[in-house]
Amino acid sequence: MLKRLPEHLSSSILDFGFYRKIFRQPLRDSLFFLLYFSIIVAVVSTVITFIYLSPGIRSFTSWAKANAPAVSVAGGILTVSGQQPLILKYRGGETWVLVFDTTGVYKDTSDFNDPVVLLSKENMVLRIRGQVQTYPWKDFGDFEVNNENIDFISLFLQGIILPLGFLVHLLIALVSKSLQAALISPLAYSVANSYGVRLPFRSSFAIALYSLVPATTLDLLVKASGMNISFFMFIYITAAIIYTYLATKKCVVIED
Repeated sequence: MLKRLPEHLSSSILDFGFYRKIFRQPLRDSLFFLLYFSIIVAVVSTVITFIYLSPGIRSFTSWAKANAPAVSVAGGILTVSGQQPLILKYRGGETWVLVFDTTGVYKDTSDFNDPVVLLSKENMVLRIRGQVQTYPWKDFGDFEVNNENIDFISLFLQGIILPLGFLVHLLIALVSKSLQAALISPLAYSVANSYGVRLPFRSSFAIALYSLVPATTLDLLVKASGMNISFFMFIYITAAIIYTYLATKKCVVIED
């Protein structure tokens, strides 16, 4: 089974006849493929995330060394060197407003355009696309950021993307792919039933699960390209449904 898994990935995209080989397989084989498939998705997604985030972290680090004040947190209280309030703008992919203010002049982020980060005496407040999130400094423990240690912090953040990103993407893939396959599997059952064939759940689930591979491959290609397609979820679901329909028909219709 393990040796055939890479072949299963390509065949599920290129060969509808392949589905006739797997739709009767035990549920445990489908679940094993789900794990393998999710690992592949997590690895690729993590690499894409690293490629996009790492240059941004390095760019922000260089900017912070030249522009941002040294800061430290002790006992849940932020200390900022230099005069405050201090308002800075970091122009990355979009312009971020950073407000350093432990004096209490700015109580919230309402005076600034999104995205904005307010570093107050007791909290860090983020507003992104109208959504406000508040993080108390006491939750971060004691730390200090200055020109002497910021390069190390930058390398640490880039390094942690890989293991942490993999775990997050793996969990997301396992949950999302299993739910999607379960939700699409009734379509396989319905198509088979229209031809007088009653598929057990393990068969309809297997067809739906493998039919997610083409849609997911397209999803990863779009993410890797950096394109932002607002209606892509519709394309994703449509591709999975089409593959499920055609694959099911291939499994239950006897060809002359």
